[in-house]
Formats: sequence, C-alpha cells, structure tokens
Amino acid sequence: MVKVRLEREKPVMQSISKLWDQAETYEREIHEMNGVDFEGHPGMRDFILEDWEDMPPMRRDFHTREFVDKTYEWRKGREDKQDVRETIAKQYDTEVPHFKDSK
Repeated sequence: MVKVRLEREKPVMQSISKLWDQAETYEREIHEMNGVDFEGHPGMRDFILEDWEDMPPMRRDFHTREFVDKTYEWRKGREDKQDVRETIAKQYDTEVPHFKDSK
C-alpha cells in the first residue's frame, strides 16, 4: 500500500509502473476516478469512463445526484413497489410466467 498527501488542485505523483507492471492499470484507474496525474506513466488513455468530460467522479466535490439529474431521465420502476412482471406484461402486451421457489 502507498499512502501520500497530494495537492488538492493539481495532484501529481511519480509513476511506479516501471518498477511494478501491474501499477499501470491501477494508476489509470486512479487518474480517471480521482484526477491524479502520474508523471512517467506510459499511456494515460481512457480506462473505464469513455469520453468523460466532467470532473473525476470519485472526488468529494463531485455531486453525484446533480450529475444524474442532469444526465439521465427518471422513470418509474421498482421504487414504486410495482411488480416488475406487471410492467413488462403491460409494455409488451404479453404474459410473463411466475416462477416457483426452488426450495
């Protein structure tokens, strides 16, 4: 485990991928999710978040709910305690079988 203190505004750390090959993957993830730059890293390309242009999502000042409200459309689903089979049956005009417990 490595624990360091980095500047808040422009966090930069030396890459250890030359010493430990597997660190390349971890450094790419940390860069993408937390915004830490790794000097000497062989290739800081997209890792999980393709075409992401917002602030890194694991930073404390990233407002998840605000991002979700701006990006996605909310629809009724399981939060209204409605049986999913009923919703599917209505949407596709078909009957969805009830499966018995395997116990």
